[in-house]
Amino acid sequence: MAAAPAFTVASLVATAVPAAIAAPRADAIQLIDQAGRRFALRDLRGRPFAVTFIASRCTDACPIIDAQFALVQRRLAALRSPAQLVTITLDPGYDTPFVMARLAHDYAADPRRWRLASGTMRDVTRCGARTVSASPPTPAASRTSTARSSTSPAGTARSESC
Repeated sequence: MAAAPAFTVASLVATAVPAAIAAPRADAIQLIDQAGRRFALRDLRGRPFAVTFIASRCTDACPIIDAQFALVQRRLAALRSPAQLVTITLDPGYDTPFVMARLAHDYAADPRRWRLASGTMRDVTRCGARTVSASPPTPAASRTSTARSSTSPAGTARSESC
């Protein structure tokens, strides 16, 4: 059987949601954190931050990523760093702010330092389309594509997919 072709989230958005092509930059897209507060990545300007994309029902790479962020959160607190952590769901249809709050509780996420975010399917898809590439599609419960994004205090962004 031939391997499934690779795709980018942007290519999915282009075929599934054509209007998203002209959507605002990723840093302007509204997300909702585990406390139900709306925010955009641009709200973090001037502070270093790192972003991961996970799905709460993922059982392989996502819990590892979350555990790594929990460790980073503790280290940043010990250093009194202003750095922020943001985890954005890949499955906003299931990962409501309530589900993200439960996940935040499971990993002892301090909402002042680590935001676990959801939003509308359209906004989360638009955000991902502007920041990462993904692997071929799989059911939301088993998505394993991983991405890391960060920005310097000067606002220079860097993204990579694994």
